[in-house]
Amino acid sequence: MTVDPLSEFYMPGSSITLSCSAQSSPPAQFQWALNGKMLNREGQELKLESVQRNQSGSYICWAHNSVTLRYTASKPSMITVLERISGAEITGPSETVIAGISSANLSCQAAAGTSISREWLKGDQPLSPSNRITFSEDKSSVSISPVESSDNGEYQCRLSNPVSTDTASYTLTVNYGPQDVVINGKNTGSSTAEVNSRVTLKCSAVSLPPATFFWLVNGTKRAEKSTFTIEKVSRNDAGNYTCVASNDVTGLKVSAEHYLRVKETEPSHSVSLRATAGIVILALAGLGLIGGGP
Repeated sequence: MTVDPLSEFYMPGSSITLSCSAQSSPPAQFQWALNGKMLNREGQELKLESVQRNQSGSYICWAHNSVTLRYTASKPSMITVLERISGAEITGPSETVIAGISSANLSCQAAAGTSISREWLKGDQPLSPSNRITFSEDKSSVSISPVESSDNGEYQCRLSNPVSTDTASYTLTVNYGPQDVVINGKNTGSSTAEVNSRVTLKCSAVSLPPATFFWLVNGTKRAEKSTFTIEKVSRNDAGNYTCVASNDVTGLKVSAEHYLRVKETEPSHSVSLRATAGIVILALAGLGLIGGGP
């Protein structure tokens, strides 16, 4: 038996011709069988037009000599029809995912296709198993437990079989924080400002969704924003400034502190008097009237 075209796999809709020959006198008659069951098909050729999945299987050609009454079977030929993969989709968690608390299960399926293998990626890199990441035996699903903030991002599932490939994407959002709360770039610190000067304290935090902020000045709530500004500092503004960052989704609150010192602005005439005194001392020293001159 010969198969034309010869291939390990065929897509639905392909046309395949199986031809059978045998040495026989008188010429043999031929009949065809699929998976051991005789088909109602006779002749040297079996044409499979627009082949479908249900026509997959092992084909055998039987040759019969009506005089000798002998039957001989060909070697089997395997015809495997694989459906193209389509409708690939990843389904993920239906509830809010919080770092350190939640687990995330991602499932990858196709609306159509057979003999599917799967490959998981995060970003452009293969997703590898770890103590937190486990795959099902057929890789149709992946479990992340517990999730971390680093698990945020786009996941891809690449489905393939010998005749087609399809890819599905899913963006996993992991809510986390606030963390790394800082005021003017530091998690704690102090500064000194002069009376009537302008002071700005800026608070930031790493958080998803973005954190909301409020300020405590010496324990009293003063402002609900990330930046605290004092247009003209007075001595009463000295004290402890606490920025509190909160995340309504994770329910977490984290703070940072900053101590503000206030000093009086030195009067300009005091500076002038000191400068004048310095000049006089230098002049007297030059005349040898001070400093133990000869």
